[in-house]
Amino acid sequence: ASDNEIVALPQELDRLVRLESLHVGYNQLEELPFAISRLYSLSSLDVQGNPLASPLALALSRGLPSLRAYLATSDPSVCQSPSQVRPEALRVMKSS
Repeated sequence: ASDNEIVALPQELDRLVRLESLHVGYNQLEELPFAISRLYSLSSLDVQGNPLASPLALALSRGLPSLRAYLATSDPSVCQSPSQVRPEALRVMKSS
């Protein structure tokens, strides 16, 4: 679903319990749903080229385990910070 100008992913994403790879690069995502923290089979996430909020981008740059922990414990308003970054580290994250 790259290059489709997607602005949000559904919370129901967690119903895809066997999802291993999610490629949503170059869209308009500023945040990711908490549902991603419950995708335990997810091993690859591509969000490069999205204007992700900086706290979320920082968690994501540390890998999928860090992202899962951040999404599972953070306040939703934190993910909507106006300060945004697009680090190259977000190219394709793989769990470690």
